[in-house]
Order: sequence, then C-alpha cells, then structure tokens
Amino acid sequence: MDESCKICQNAQDNRFHTAREMSFGLRDQFIYLECGHCGCVQIVEIPSDMQKALWEKFLTVTSVGGIGAVTRAPIGATRAIPETRRLLEQCMKEVFAIARSREIALADTIVADSMTFIDTLAADGTTSLQRDIIDGKPSELEYWNGTVVRLAREQGVAAPTNEFIYHSLLPQEKRARGVDASSP
Repeated sequence: MDESCKICQNAQDNRFHTAREMSFGLRDQFIYLECGHCGCVQIVEIPSDMQKALWEKFLTVTSVGGIGAVTRAPIGATRAIPETRRLLEQCMKEVFAIARSREIALADTIVADSMTFIDTLAADGTTSLQRDIIDGKPSELEYWNGTVVRLAREQGVAAPTNEFIYHSLLPQEKRARGVDASSP
C-alpha cells in the first residue's frame, strides 16, 4: 500500500482511515489517507478500470434499489421469493446489456456474481432510494432507474423491467418533488 500523499508526496505522519459505503447498502470498505503535511484526504487504491467499477456498482444498486422500492420489501424478502429474485436478475441483465453496448468490459458472470453478493447482505437491508420512496422524499430514481431507461433508449437496448420500475415510481417521485403529476 502506497503510504505517500498523491498531492504533495509527503510520507511522514500520514493517518489512514477506513470507511464503508453506506448510501447504496453495499458496505464496500475503502481506505483513505489523510496527509500529515497538506491535510488532504484521498482514497488509497483507485480502481484501474473506473468505468468498469462504476458499472458493476450501478448494475447492483439500480436493481436492488428499484425492486426494493416497488415491492416495499427488504433485500431478504426480494432475494428469497423466486419471482422477485428473477426481477432482480432481469434488472441486472438489462444493465449488463447496456454496458456491453457501450463497450464496458463487465465479466460474463457479473449477474451471477452480484446475486451471490446480494445473498450475503443483511436480510433487513434496504437502499436509500427505497427508503426515500417509502418516506415520500425526493430520491435518486431519476439517476438510477431513470438513467437505465434513458441509456437503454439511446443504445437501442430493451429494458422493460427498469422501465416498469421507473414509470411505476415516477408519480411518487414527482409528488415528493412538489410537481403536479395530475396534468401532462
């Protein structure tokens, strides 16, 4: 592990901090360096293929968040019920198809690998999208499933499950944002 600051190259009196990603519910662990000289905080290990890393996360969070928001059920229930488990997998397959159409090098096993990861999550886990939708607050719907729908359209890829999620939750999202959804 590189123990020097990427900004000023200082290697003295640096401190390391471990943080877990919590907003998507994946709880990935990251190590950050706090420079003892210039005080900046920076991630220690940057993924070598950032596009791939972002799409891997996007595939999981949009699927778990979207299905969770529509079903109003925690991940333990959605992964245990065969019908909702298939919906999770279908959401991921749609995102995978979009990524492939954009030449993002996701592994052929990404959906199976993501489902294996999802099977390790706490049964009562939910995403921020799901919680915000349930609580009637503005959410990341547009940035998650809305983006899947938009990118699918741009790439000419079918994404019917994500379209259903996005279109089903859109009235609630508009209401949370104070937009009158009763008129076109």
